[in-house]
Amino acid sequence: MSMDLSMGSYRPHLVVQDTTVRQAVSPADNEIEPYLGVVFIEGQVPIVGDPILATLALMYYPGVDYSALQVGATFTIREGPQIVGFGTVTEQGWVSLPIRNPPPVTGGG
Repeated sequence: MSMDLSMGSYRPHLVVQDTTVRQAVSPADNEIEPYLGVVFIEGQVPIVGDPILATLALMYYPGVDYSALQVGATFTIREGPQIVGFGTVTEQGWVSLPIRNPPPVTGGG
């Protein structure tokens, strides 16, 4: 099954860590891995084993500290505790996303 990464429906977590780490820490290790929620908003259809370029949005910014995602940072992609991929931050920037404005409030009077 292929996944279209441009639809905004793929919302995994990233864990910034060394490239040698390819296994999730178990709760028994008493180590906390900061999960950073992201949403893929643009990208190629992934093929197992092939690298892709993708654009991600930071789901919980500014409420969550995403400062670890600097250019050159390496990360694993998580679906729950499962590592499903890994990558490197190659570029940072701002993307304008459409935000629905609430309807105006009207008052009687």
